[in-house]
Amino acid sequence: MADDEKAQRKEARRAARQERKAARKAELEEKRAKLREERKDETPEQKATRIAEKKEKKEARMKKRDEKKAERQARRKKRREEAKAEAESDSSSEEDDEATDDDEEEA
Repeated sequence: MADDEKAQRKEARRAARQERKAARKAELEEKRAKLREERKDETPEQKATRIAEKKEKKEARMKKRDEKKAERQARRKKRREEAKAEAESDSSSEEDDEATDDDEEEA
């Protein structure tokens, strides 16, 4: 009985997934057909302009991505340097403490 219900739910999920997939596919095909129809009457100059605009957008997107990447790298580098400096200051203060302990023992 429970296996039956489980199988039914599984089948329902699968059917819903297929339905969503078919709807997405139809939507995309509709969009492509609309674009094809619009571009059918396009002159070579319009096509060149459209392609150039698309390239510019892509380059701007890439530039923005590269800038963000550089910022992240700079932050990481700064954090590493700060951690290194912190570790060095900790180790030097430990050495100072040891030197102070040695001085106290001698006295």
